[in-house]
Amino acid sequence: MKGIAVFDFDGTISFKDSFFDFIRFTHGDARLIGCVILNIPFISLYSVGLYPSYKLKQRFFSYFYKGSGQEIMERKGREYCEKRIDKIIYPGAKKRIAWHHSQGHKIYLLTASSGLWLGEWCKINGISIIGTEFEVVEGKYTGRIAGKNCKGKEKARRLQTEVDLSNSVETYGYGDSKSDKHFLALVSKPFHFPLNDKNMNKLITNIKS
Repeated sequence: MKGIAVFDFDGTISFKDSFFDFIRFTHGDARLIGCVILNIPFISLYSVGLYPSYKLKQRFFSYFYKGSGQEIMERKGREYCEKRIDKIIYPGAKKRIAWHHSQGHKIYLLTASSGLWLGEWCKINGISIIGTEFEVVEGKYTGRIAGKNCKGKEKARRLQTEVDLSNSVETYGYGDSKSDKHFLALVSKPFHFPLNDKNMNKLITNIKS
């Protein structure tokens, strides 16, 4: 292994939130808007730091998918990856991922989103995913997160637990949000911006160096 690259997904690789986009894909805009309206009090509390992100995520996931069969959900996730994801990804992000492959680097997706709707895309693109997982009991989703929401400090903990960063190889990290700074502090070459066309010159400069 010649290097390690770790990517956040939402806002870094994609220009839309993949969780909400997955909901749109499976249930449509009208149902999503209805859920948002019902949860305005909780969204307001979250926006001022008085309601945790994992609980808000559980509320949305439970509203749409609680009681859904695992096989059916996995099929929907594969369909989303095949039909939708490429439409919400920055072209620059695709180029950067391709560059890392060309260098023989091991690539990880470290995301608060889930392999349920990103796993097949990662498989197609030769990427290992570390993300939020949802609880399944007797073949059906309960609506609860299994373990912890893979965000902020939990991203850093999961990265340290599941990836060996102690080798002498170069390590790259890509994130766009304040919460991504925790895992970016663990890599030798951190990049804290979306992988859009505007920012590609910064990456091209780094490649040449």
